[in-house]
Amino acid sequence: MKYLITKMATDWPLPSRVSKILSNILFFIPKSKYHYKNWHLINSWLIEFTETNGELLPWREIALDDKNDIIFAGPSDHFYGYWLDTNMTFNDFEGDEIEKEEFERYWKISGVIEP
Repeated sequence: MKYLITKMATDWPLPSRVSKILSNILFFIPKSKYHYKNWHLINSWLIEFTETNGELLPWREIALDDKNDIIFAGPSDHFYGYWLDTNMTFNDFEGDEIEKEEFERYWKISGVIEP
């Protein structure tokens, strides 16, 4: 397993006033499990990669804000995962490797319970 911190996919726009109004008007339409309303707060990602069929693929991920507070983590009951839902491998990412202990410390704080 490898662990990485990356700034990739941290340029999400602040939700517009129009999208907030539409969301309130269309409250009866089922929502996605993705929590897009907070994505503009993401400053970095911690990603755990595991080997599958000879490739290192994203396995768990944690989104952090600019104070290194957790925004969300996945996979969980409420969030499958952004990077887990891609076909990217470890070599596709830009960032710095981190120690397993650092990732696990944040994972424990996230409160995600694994099955």
